[in-house]
Amino acid sequence: MVLAILIIMAWGRNWNDMIDAYLTAQTEVNSTIVEYLESIKVIKAFNQTANSFKTYRQNMANWRDSMIRWSKERAIPFAVYQGLVLSTPAFIIPAGLLLYCGGYLTIETFLMFLIVGPVFGNLFMRIYEFLRYGVEEKKCLERIYKVFDAKDICDRGKKRLNGFDITFKNVCFSYEKGANVLNNINFHVPEGTKCAIVGPSGSGKTTIGRLICRFWDVNKGEILIGGHNIKDLPLKDLLSNISMVSQDPHIFNDTILENIRIGNPKASMEEIIAVSKAAKCHEFIEKLPDGYLTSVGEAGAKLSGGEKQRIGIARALLKDAPIIILDEATVFLDPENEASIQDAISNLTKNKTVIMIAHRLHTIRNVEQILVLKEGKIVERGKYDELLNKNGLFRKMWDTYSSALSWSIKRGEVDV
Repeated sequence: MVLAILIIMAWGRNWNDMIDAYLTAQTEVNSTIVEYLESIKVIKAFNQTANSFKTYRQNMANWRDSMIRWSKERAIPFAVYQGLVLSTPAFIIPAGLLLYCGGYLTIETFLMFLIVGPVFGNLFMRIYEFLRYGVEEKKCLERIYKVFDAKDICDRGKKRLNGFDITFKNVCFSYEKGANVLNNINFHVPEGTKCAIVGPSGSGKTTIGRLICRFWDVNKGEILIGGHNIKDLPLKDLLSNISMVSQDPHIFNDTILENIRIGNPKASMEEIIAVSKAAKCHEFIEKLPDGYLTSVGEAGAKLSGGEKQRIGIARALLKDAPIIILDEATVFLDPENEASIQDAISNLTKNKTVIMIAHRLHTIRNVEQILVLKEGKIVERGKYDELLNKNGLFRKMWDTYSSALSWSIKRGEVDV
């Protein structure tokens, strides 16, 4: 038994690396399956079903290879261990006969050892399972602890908001250890005014909105609301005063009623209907089989992009926070409904401090200031007419946007 245990423990020194490779390969397979299922519409639309399985096949092959390596590595040591722990009769019989012939052992005791010995050896087979699963569970726990040990956003602030103006002072930010997404951003949005942020894709517009909500902390500089650094404010207090409407609002797998009520869990049915009418979603909700009690499916699968955005606006209207962040809140709306939704947004943002992240430049004509971002820096700032007259990046963006509005499809000489 001692020899068998020494052999299995000596071989167990290599288990950490083998099990880590096995779990990594298994994780890659699982990730590929999830990605495929989430992307099934795009895959089918572009007829890429066969190609999409290349990554899956490769990851499955890696997992298979890791299992084969594991099996080959453990085959001989496990066979030796198994042979030793199950070979107790080969030791008991000669030793027992020798002791019995010498008068040191009774026949009853000898027979007892012949019966108990093999059972005793079988029990030691469990040691291998305990060692193997112990190492595997340890590796799994290490991965879980990496999540638990991730640095939390410090939430020890005790100051209270007494104003809702927003100030960025020399703000720099990067995701993890990458290059800076924002570089020395400085601007001030007075309370009750609107500030639009425009710029090419990847210039850092959405990041500014997320930093105001403190989804991440800045690497350098500070963000002030009401004169207080947002790090000095209780996170719950900060977020209770901010409503955010994103270009792709998250819809929970629940009823429409509960998705809107997230904005204010204590809201009455009358209040929910009122904000739904203001957000122009009451009409389509009433046409659904169960009205406001209709389940929308996972991620709002049963709703169109425009319907999800209108529910997101209704949610923000219900919250009625003094700071509003609009991340292209009308991007999925058709022209027929956009005008009415703009009215709803006007009601939402009335007398509020507003950050508007915009691509549709005609929606920001009446804001008090516009910031133009490029490669994480503010390259222009001013009012709408001022920026148009500068002939800078904003003017180029406006000219491109205006020309796109006049595009048409022609068949021969006839406009379609």
